[in-house]
Order: sequence, then C-alpha cells, then structure tokens
Amino acid sequence: MSCKCFDHKPSCRPTDDFFIRLEASKCSCASRFKVQERKSSFVMVSRDVTAINKFKIDGHFDTDTTHDKCDYLFHHHPSGTKKDTCIFVELKGVDIEHAVKQIGDTINRFSRDGYFHNKPNLNIIGAIISTGYPANDATYRRRVMEITKRFSQYRLRIENKKYEMRYIPETDRCLGKGEK
Repeated sequence: MSCKCFDHKPSCRPTDDFFIRLEASKCSCASRFKVQERKSSFVMVSRDVTAINKFKIDGHFDTDTTHDKCDYLFHHHPSGTKKDTCIFVELKGVDIEHAVKQIGDTINRFSRDGYFHNKPNLNIIGAIISTGYPANDATYRRRVMEITKRFSQYRLRIENKKYEMRYIPETDRCLGKGEK
C-alpha cells in the first residue's frame, strides 16, 4: 500500500503558523512508516505504531523554493520517560554534501520555531539515503562536523546508507540494505 496523503496540494498557506502547517503536513494513513523516491527508501520499524508520526516537509509543510529543506520528518514519541527521536530524512541521488545542508537547515528551522521546546530527552538523527556513497572527503566530513556541533544539545548524528535505511527506535539503530 502506498501513502496518498500528500497527493493533493497543502491545505495551509505559507504564512500560516508553524504548528498549523506542520499538523496539515502530517500523514494519517496506514502507510506512514515508509517513504520512497526512485531507488531510495526509509522505513520505521517499531512495535509501537501509535508513537510514530510522519510529516512531509519539502513541498507540503514548506513550499518555499528559496531555501533548502529535507524531504520528511519522522517523530517517534513513546509514552513515559523514554526519549523522543526526530529523524529528518533526505532521499538523495549522489549529492550527499547537499543532503547534509538540507537536513541542517531544516533542523535549524524547527529549532528556531520551537518544535524542540519541552522535549528534554530529544534525540535527532539526520538520515541520508542515497543511490551512491559520497567520497569520504574533507568537505563532506567538515559539513557533518559543523552540523553535529551546532546541534550537539540534541545529540544529533548523521546516518548515511545506500539505497535503504530501516530505523528501529527500540534499539536506536539505523540499518542499511542487508544489515541485521
């Protein structure tokens, strides 16, 4: 089954309040645990399906073409004192350095607009799923170091997998194709 929640135009305007736009960008169907573009896919694997929200960021929550943003946000919010996890997902071809920038800009926007407020045990993951690994060059490493340092209060980490990524919140693990 494929998600149809974002096949229509957003029901909100770019000038609406941040949280109104976010709520209008929330997936409510049974397919909310997976996203896919071309050859790249991301899947949430959790026993507690009621604790997962999916939001379409690029083209739905944020339709402005003048700045960078990632594709999706998955928010795992278990009940009790367990930590919340926000996974900013970018499904990419080969420009991984640009994907890091898109994730950083989106996290900055959510931080500035108060989304992380009152979430003391927040864990943030930048998930990049690409069709090709980047060369582990200095530019890429520098970009990752800059973004993780800037958002260190959220214990941000960047995960990069080729073709697919599965996130298991109970173990806080990101697995790539063929990994167990």
